[in-house]
Amino acid sequence: MVNWNMIMVGIVLVAVGTFFSLFGTVGSIIGFIMAISVVIWFIKETRANKPARMSN
Repeated sequence: MVNWNMIMVGIVLVAVGTFFSLFGTVGSIIGFIMAISVVIWFIKETRANKPARMSN
């Protein structure tokens, strides 16, 4: 069974990484922090045994 949440997280991380790579070192640091925060949020959602929701 395909885990669509993991696929969506992967797509978001690639898009964010590509976007911030255009801004050089500072942008890559910001993108890295954003990626870490997304991963932490995803782990929290998984441990809560709730379906992952997109937050606006």
